[in-house]
Amino acid sequence: MRRLIFLTGEDLLDVDLPIVKEIHSEFDFTWIVVLKGYGWFLENDLRELCRQHHIDLIVLHQDFKLKNPKTLFFHFSVLGLMKKMNADIIYDSYLGVPYMHFFTRLWLDRSKFVVAIHDVIQHHGMKNGGVRSFYYDFLMKGYKNIHLFSENQLKLFKQRFPYTEKKKKNLLGTEALNEDNLVCKALQLIKKKYKNEIGIMCDVALDPYTSHG
Repeated sequence: MRRLIFLTGEDLLDVDLPIVKEIHSEFDFTWIVVLKGYGWFLENDLRELCRQHHIDLIVLHQDFKLKNPKTLFFHFSVLGLMKKMNADIIYDSYLGVPYMHFFTRLWLDRSKFVVAIHDVIQHHGMKNGGVRSFYYDFLMKGYKNIHLFSENQLKLFKQRFPYTEKKKKNLLGTEALNEDNLVCKALQLIKKKYKNEIGIMCDVALDPYTSHG
């Protein structure tokens, strides 16, 4: 099972929560939430929600303004934590500052990153849309994997990172025999594109199809 770190800032919790509820059980999942002192979400409420849904949660507090020098050390600690966790995928929905992403490129494998680019219409009535637009343009030039949000964010996430749905998994992993399963579809697309230019050898790993992993 792939390890996924999902990093969320408090100002985007409202849009990330539906995704987290839906996909957490399909990964070795850790949700890192940065509370910024806005008071929109309470830590105890988050912990209770995650307890109910069996979500591994880490809460960090950024109770100072971006201009405060402490912010730099805070961002280093976030990057260090993610590096230590050694995830297969890091989904970054945390609106930090541009220099944080500069250090991200130095410390972490950018190919593992998925950066969420939200609409410049700010959530909770936040301002500075022009600054955010410039920032997002900077991000889109620096990362290979970008998630552009629309009204149906969950659908986009599933399209970008397909996985075997939980209802198709069972004790014996019989979905592995389905000619239309995720791996078979991928092989069909590869053969369609490259035809006889390449040969494909593929074993059957049952863990994506079994209920016990």
